Amino acid sequence: MDLLQRLCNDGPVHKAKVDRVLGSMPRKLFQGTTFDVVDWQCGQGINTVCFFDFIRRNGMENCVRQVFLIDTDAEAMERAVWHLEPYIGDTDRIVTIRKEINEIDRYDLETRQPVTFHFFTDVLSNPNIDLRRLATLIGRIIRGEHYFFCVDGLKHGNDRLETFYRCFSRPEIFTDETYYPTARQPYAMTCKAFRLRAETFATNTTLSPVQLHAAFRLDSVREALRKANREQVEALYRSLSRFEVAAGYDAAACAHNDLPPLYAVLANLITRGLPTQASPLVEEAFAPLGNRRRRADAGRITYEARDLYPSDLFEALHLIDPRFTPDEASYNVDILENDAQRAYITRVAPVPFCQLFEPQRNVYSLTGQREYCTQHVDFSLEFPYPSKDLKEARHDGFVIEVEDSSVHATMEQRRIDKQRSDDLAAMNWTCETLSDDHMNATHFGHLGSDYVRTVFTLFDRPFDREWVRTLQYALSPIGIARIEKVVVEAIMAGRLDPTAEHWDVLVVERDVPCAAAAFADLRELFNSLTALSAEHAGAHFPDVALDIVSTPEFIDSPLHADLQPAPELTDDHRAKTYDLIMDISVLRRAGIERPLMDEYTNCRNDCRFIIRSAHHAREPRRVLTSGRITYQPIVRSDAVGRYEPIAERAAAIHYIIGLLSRREEFLPGQAAVLDRLLRGLSVAALLPAESQGAAVALPAILLQPGVTVVVTPDAKSADRLVHEAQQVDIDFGVSLHSSMTDSERERRERRMEADELLLVALSADQLPRPALQQRLRSMYEMGVYFAYGLIDGAERLSEWSPAFDAAYLCAGQTLRRYARPQQGAITLGATAAEASFDVLFDIERALLPVDGFTPDRERIVTVHATVAPAPLSLRSEEDERRDIERIIREMGMEYVAPLAGDQSAAGARIMGLPYPVTVNEGGESVQDSAAATRYVHILYRMGCLGLIDGLAHDKARRRYLLVVREATTEQVYRRLHDYFNRYYTHKRAEREETAARAGMPAVMLRDEREGAQYKCLTQLTHFVNEGMARIAQGITPGTPLAQGLEQALADAAQAPEEVLFRYLRMINAAEAPPSPNGRIHALYESVCTLRRAGNTHPVLLLLAAFCLLYMGTEGRAVLDEDLATSYEEGMVGLYRLMPDFARFREQFEAYNRFVRSETDATDDATEARIANVESRLQLIRAADILSAHLTYMKELQHTYLE
Repeated sequence: MDLLQRLCNDGPVHKAKVDRVLGSMPRKLFQGTTFDVVDWQCGQGINTVCFFDFIRRNGMENCVRQVFLIDTDAEAMERAVWHLEPYIGDTDRIVTIRKEINEIDRYDLETRQPVTFHFFTDVLSNPNIDLRRLATLIGRIIRGEHYFFCVDGLKHGNDRLETFYRCFSRPEIFTDETYYPTARQPYAMTCKAFRLRAETFATNTTLSPVQLHAAFRLDSVREALRKANREQVEALYRSLSRFEVAAGYDAAACAHNDLPPLYAVLANLITRGLPTQASPLVEEAFAPLGNRRRRADAGRITYEARDLYPSDLFEALHLIDPRFTPDEASYNVDILENDAQRAYITRVAPVPFCQLFEPQRNVYSLTGQREYCTQHVDFSLEFPYPSKDLKEARHDGFVIEVEDSSVHATMEQRRIDKQRSDDLAAMNWTCETLSDDHMNATHFGHLGSDYVRTVFTLFDRPFDREWVRTLQYALSPIGIARIEKVVVEAIMAGRLDPTAEHWDVLVVERDVPCAAAAFADLRELFNSLTALSAEHAGAHFPDVALDIVSTPEFIDSPLHADLQPAPELTDDHRAKTYDLIMDISVLRRAGIERPLMDEYTNCRNDCRFIIRSAHHAREPRRVLTSGRITYQPIVRSDAVGRYEPIAERAAAIHYIIGLLSRREEFLPGQAAVLDRLLRGLSVAALLPAESQGAAVALPAILLQPGVTVVVTPDAKSADRLVHEAQQVDIDFGVSLHSSMTDSERERRERRMEADELLLVALSADQLPRPALQQRLRSMYEMGVYFAYGLIDGAERLSEWSPAFDAAYLCAGQTLRRYARPQQGAITLGATAAEASFDVLFDIERALLPVDGFTPDRERIVTVHATVAPAPLSLRSEEDERRDIERIIREMGMEYVAPLAGDQSAAGARIMGLPYPVTVNEGGESVQDSAAATRYVHILYRMGCLGLIDGLAHDKARRRYLLVVREATTEQVYRRLHDYFNRYYTHKRAEREETAARAGMPAVMLRDEREGAQYKCLTQLTHFVNEGMARIAQGITPGTPLAQGLEQALADAAQAPEEVLFRYLRMINAAEAPPSPNGRIHALYESVCTLRRAGNTHPVLLLLAAFCLLYMGTEGRAVLDEDLATSYEEGMVGLYRLMPDFARFREQFEAYNRFVRSETDATDDATEARIANVESRLQLIRAADILSAHLTYMKELQHTYLE
């Protein structure tokens, strides 16, 4: 049964993958010859069955001779033989091999036919398969032509299929495609089909290098380079941010699946910008070279240095090492094809060409055309920034081909060479061909490139003191970033143990110094993260015993800190066994030196690396996503809403804030917002303008390994958020909005799918697009996970706000449904600039699952005062009732389809709700704008009741696409209770629920469930319209509540008890804005504001006690203590202010009666608190009477006896 279930579940997808790759192949390859089939990890034989079906479907003869089935599951393999028997007939031609792939040898696979087809479907991505061994095995069995059909589910961070392809020398590729999910194909995959021939077969003996990305930049360098050509500087840094790493192990085969979140965050922090600003620790390391700290505007810290010249810094970004002059002994001549190429590059070409030109670049990487997949150009140079000649023609690169006169080129080869040159010219590349007997006289000058001209100038520049200093300022931060990135990669690959107490490390610095600062910086960052983390608390970066080998030009650099580098490798270095060895050069490019890996053999776990600059871009930068890090609290709040950092974690969080924003202090409200988000708790924050809205959460975005989606009001807001991140050199964010072209939006969404972005800011009108929702949902299957969903301008979520926006409808539910983290649910946050407490209640509701509300006073963060409710546009309640009936009937009649990919137990469905229409004067059906507005509000309330859980717009068919949740009658009534409980006390919410249950619907509907929906929706509609009518009366006070309360307390003409009860009775003011809960929260906010300012008036304390009794303390000790203290000290203080004890006694009883009648606090604890205070007051009263009596007796004694 299990096999049948797997076949039903996975079979259609498996078949679609095989059909896709076979459909891309020329049909003639399958005709005219006999063949064998090798089905790797065959399962139930689906690959081969689909292949035979493909042959039959296309009318071709099945000339199979043998089928090799490889798997370890005997039951599945038996089923595979059963499936294949009808196609072959003779089961003797089916060879079953029950072995792990790593255990198969050449004697297991003896293919004898001229053609062999290999199927690897969802196989190569397995990190346990040794790809090098597999490639070697194929080399031992190859005979004739072997075709490889490789298909894997697309998992970003797992490039093992590409690594397998690169194990072979010049395979002929037929298909190299990546397919992203669509409506018709709801899964992602990557396909590669290629051919190997026995007569030309060869494997790449050297391990494939990997291209990584990282670069730091000092503030002083960034400021100085503002005076240089901006486009050229950005292009140079893009080039410098890429570097090649050759490792002692197969680094390309390492899959970044299920990474430890801590190391994913470390990697993302290092690569958050290309380049990104260096940490304060790195900046301080340059202090001996003249780097100085200064305070900039807006509380930022920056660094500056004197005598840094923009022209020198600009030139320093042009890489060339004049000390390195390769010859046949030191140049990587083994990669070249013939003696003519070797002679040209080592003896004839200008010396800088040896470093500038990349040997043997694959033409496919230049043109993207598959017909060139087996061809290479001899020498190529891709200019970091383009140049234009006198005729304004653009030049992007240069290719030199060297012909060997001893080899006669055929006409076909000459045609191919001519076509290749034409294709390169069309891409603005110049291609020159030299013959070995005429190449002495041709040097091409500076190739028409300003970049090359600058490099030639630098080649003759001496390494004097000023130039060495400039190189360190410009390039040492880049080397530091490269080392940090490689160390983190080694940890993630399991080659370095981060839990070890000690590492022995050797770094050979071929030019600028970087190792000492890199390990110090990485240690500080690692320790700061572990200090904040819960699961890694107490972990520390290993102690590093660092040996450095430097060059004469840089050996005395202060960047070596307290270390004394060696001038060369010694016997002691070679005799010592290290945990990590690095050979790093920023000035030199990869692939031009003879392989150096064999020089470093004394290393544990083969953890040795050669790090060089890259010639060109091979891979995009990818962010790493994984599970969540559980962080500890970073702040604590007191009873009046003050937030203070927790001492043991203050240094760590301030280091992170300084690293990411160069600030010494938090922005207003930032500490509380970060504390909630980092702990995976939702937060609704009312922030002042200086907090920059959603930008306040940037540190949290970078401290979790997941993508963050930020919903913004409009295109301008989305662009501004991305720009604010770029201001602090965080550049892996993009904006999505309707103002951009379709092609540009598609390009950015592809980058999001491809795991290249950590921040996506989209205007709210984009979130309901079905295509975008599909992309967000499919990213989970591709291993791209989300961390946060943030809603900026969140006041637009609430219909109590005049800014209520239909584009924000179901925003929280949509993010929760489609933006999925690796485990659990996404953490949602919201920021607002202006809101009443009723609006904040609605924002809080939008952040939580419909049945997931739990009281949490810290969920709402108010940094500045709330506003009074604003007047809203009145609507006809009767029209809304009719629309409610129409929508409910439409939902009952409309076909409801299952929602693909929904894993919830409630069983979500998707349905279409037509836009409301009317007939215009011309008799045409057009959208009814007034009804559309009513629909939006009704759908909003349906979301409040959990009847819909998501929304999209199908504009082509003019309808809403609603995600409908099945809800029982009981659930609908309980959700109505929960809705009112946000605005009233529990007792009032119970009355509202009882009224809804007891009522009868005003219309006839199909069943009790629809009747309950109608009653609850109409009751909500009445509540909203009644509230809007009260707001429209204009009762809102013109003076802010806190200011009015402060003035009343300072007014001697007003008795304190009068002020107390006037503000207490605000809760029941019939003409006041709609929600008692909103009024009580606003009152408490005002009381806390005055108390934070030092005002301890007894009336304030009693108002605070009442608010806490009304809202509840949620069991928080600090609030329980404040409640008890405020009530007791407030009553004692009021007693002191009222000389008439009988009058005070009346007020005491009146206050307690009011508390019992208006709050849910009628428990024994409240009664005990009242009794204790009453007892204390009696004692105080008795003491006062005794004191007064003693005073009177002393006066009598003084008058009559003395």
